[in-house]
Amino acid sequence: MKKFVVVFLIIIIAGIAPVYVLADDASLKTRPYAARNACEMAKNEAHFDQANNFCFWFTCGCILGPLGWLAGVIVVTPVPVSRLAGKSSDYVMNYSNCFIEELRTYQLASAATGCVFSVLFYVGIYFAVDFLNFMKR
Repeated sequence: MKKFVVVFLIIIIAGIAPVYVLADDASLKTRPYAARNACEMAKNEAHFDQANNFCFWFTCGCILGPLGWLAGVIVVTPVPVSRLAGKSSDYVMNYSNCFIEELRTYQLASAATGCVFSVLFYVGIYFAVDFLNFMKR
């Protein structure tokens, strides 16, 4: 019975996790890409970049826990140089600051989500095993 419950939980989590992690973000489709200024453009592009990096930061949070979240605080994703080529220094400064700020927000949220998911998973396993041990008595 214990093996059945553990296998069942693993199958449920293995089925749900990819759906949650790889789900389409509705705001990617509804948010207009045209921007009025450099900061708005940077926030839009950071949002699109984070959609590609969500799995990485989620996994860091799952595997490393609080250290994964701390990595999200420390690691600064550089602004792609191709987006800044031929722009004025004011544009580059404004774009870079907004891009890094927005991307860091998404990194922290993704890593924290992974950390919480991992904690809930292990707490669930603990209670499932404890329940099975209780049922044996």
